[in-house]
Order: sequence, then C-alpha cells, then structure tokens
Amino acid sequence: MSLYTLPIRPTYPIITCRVSPATATTVASTPTPPSLLPPATSATAVPSLTCALQCPHFESCSGCTHEFNLHRPVIVDEASNFFKGLGVSDFTFDSCRLWGWRCRAKLAVRGSSENPLIGLYQEGTHNVVDIPQCKAHHPNINAAVELLRKGVRELNIEPYDEDQGTGDLRYVQMAVTTHNTALPAVERYRNGRVQVALVWNSRNEKSSNSDKLNALANFLWRNGGSRSKLHLVHSVWANFQTSTNNIIFGNRWRHLLGERDFWEHVGGIDISLDPSSFGQANTRVSEAVNLAEEKRPWVLRERERAKEASVQVGRETISEDPQSLPETLIYISCGWESFKEDCKSLLNSKFWQLEKAHGFNFFPGTQSIEVLAVFKRSLKKKKTGKKKKKQG
Repeated sequence: MSLYTLPIRPTYPIITCRVSPATATTVASTPTPPSLLPPATSATAVPSLTCALQCPHFESCSGCTHEFNLHRPVIVDEASNFFKGLGVSDFTFDSCRLWGWRCRAKLAVRGSSENPLIGLYQEGTHNVVDIPQCKAHHPNINAAVELLRKGVRELNIEPYDEDQGTGDLRYVQMAVTTHNTALPAVERYRNGRVQVALVWNSRNEKSSNSDKLNALANFLWRNGGSRSKLHLVHSVWANFQTSTNNIIFGNRWRHLLGERDFWEHVGGIDISLDPSSFGQANTRVSEAVNLAEEKRPWVLRERERAKEASVQVGRETISEDPQSLPETLIYISCGWESFKEDCKSLLNSKFWQLEKAHGFNFFPGTQSIEVLAVFKRSLKKKKTGKKKKKQG
C-alpha cells in the first residue's frame, strides 16, 4: 500500500462515463462509440451498445474479458456491497475514456513475413491473435502497428518462431507520449506519437541480421517520422533478446532513431521514461484521480493531513506501538482482491477505521478496478470508573 499525493487538476474534462450507486440508470457525457455492431436478428433483448466494446477481436483475443457496460464492471456491485457492510454507503466509481485508452502495449509478432500476426496470445495458448482494430489501443498504436506490418512485408522481416528459435522480430512495444507541450492541452492525447521498441532476436547490434533491423527502423522513421507526411513515430528503439523463456525484454537496449526523451506528466511532475521503464498503460487515469480532488474535497483534505509513513499490513509491528502510526492512511490498491485482504487486516487490527472509498476504472473491458480508500487511526478509549479508596 502507499500514501498518495494527487497531481495538479487537468484543464480539460476526461470523464466519459461515470457511475455512482448501482441504482444509476444514465451515464453522463457518453462519447460516440466505435462503429456499431450489426442489428440483432432475433427478438431477444440485447444489452445497450452505448458503453459496449464493439471490438471485432473480442471472441479470440485475451485482452478484454467483457464487452458490455464498460463503464461499470460487474465487480463494482460486489465492491459497493463490501463497503456497505463496513459502514461506507457512499462508495463511488468513475470511468474515464472507454475506448482508445491504452497508451502502452506489448505485442507478440508471429506468422510469416508475408502474413505477420501482431497481437496477443489466445487464452491458454501461444497462438497469436492479430488485433489490427483493437478498441482498447490508442488509435495511433493501431496506426503504428499497421506501419510496422507494412515494413515487415516489404523488407522480408521474419517473425519469431518459438518452436525453432528462429526469425528476426519477436515482440514490439508501442508507447504513446501524450505530453507534447508544443500542442494545446486538448490536442495532446489525440496527436500522441508512438515510441516503437523492436525486440530483436539477436545478442546485439552486430549480429548477422542487424542490417534488417536498421532497414526496418529506417522504414518506420521514413514513413512515420518527423519528415513524413504524418508524424506518427516518436522514436525507434531496439532491444536484443535471445532467451527461450517467456521474458519479453533482454538487458541490452539501443536508441536508433527519433527523440531519446519520452516525456509524461505523472504525479504533478514531468518525467522522461525509458522504454524499459514501467509506464501506466492508461495515462488518463491519473487525470481521473484529479477529478476526485475536485468532486470529492475529502481526498485533498486527507492528503494534506496524512503524514508520510510506511505501514506493513499483517506485520506484528503494527500492534507493538500503535501511537507511532499516522493519523490518516490513504491506500491506493493494486487490485480488488488484494485490497479486500489488506482492508480486513487493517480493520481486524482494531487500530484503523475505514472512512471513505472511491473506485476507478483503470482497464475498461476487464474486471479490474482500483480503489482509493482513507483509513483513520482508531482513538484509544480511556477506561472510566471510580478509583477504589485505600483502606485507612
């Protein structure tokens, strides 16, 4: 768990679908969804398409687990009931962008040079599902994938063969930078440029297939770089990996073309991320948390009151000196199941009381939700009663 500081509030709205209690029947500021599915042929009622995934790859791709009501996963009802049982009846849940939210994607490259497959593994297999029209991806990721596909075909780049350990291109990571300060804030997300990291099946840049790597990098930059008709590509990097395990990246990286610095605005500050660094897939999420500061002033108040501290849930040290604990603990969950366990541990310790909770839809199309919760340290009750008189 961690104490959380909220970044500066964005100057433009990002909430597309917002739901509070389960009784809500309408959704505020719903964006126009992608192309609609064909009309139903039967008289059976179908779910509303207003907040539906509508992705042609849903049946075979492992990336998303449900396609309807993206703004409110089924697990939200469980969370709402959980908090009600703990005396928190005002649990709320926010969604931001429902489509095109993923700004960082690691994709396997398989198939052949004539028909490359660039996508995710089918559930429970190592069969790659081609996902050129992924609805979760930022549109520019899909555009960069198509440019890569064209380069693979034209340059006869061989996708990796797991069984034989042969081929050139194993994986690709596409990351969109959405913090181009040269653009107005409202245009930065739409015009995000893509950092392309090619995971190459060789030990280093001096291997026998390095000419193909350089040719592919030059193709991407020539057709998507700063001097192309559409400046789509931010930079091109190479990662060298020859291991036969499931680890995507090797330890050796090389910057090939384009900008070296990849800037994002995180937690109120500008930071430059290397392609090997962890980055939030949904970059608009932190901005959604900003709205919690605006709409729920308690988040800001408690953040200002919270003392910096580290609390290890379940450790015996919690009970040794309860007075050393902070007055307020702001918990940011890494997942619903882990939050439930930690929440129960905190409450069972008798040193904490749950005061507030708010949920965020980090990964629309999945059952994953994140929770921001505020715990207050329980006050130790003083014993009352008359003192016994001493016998004189």
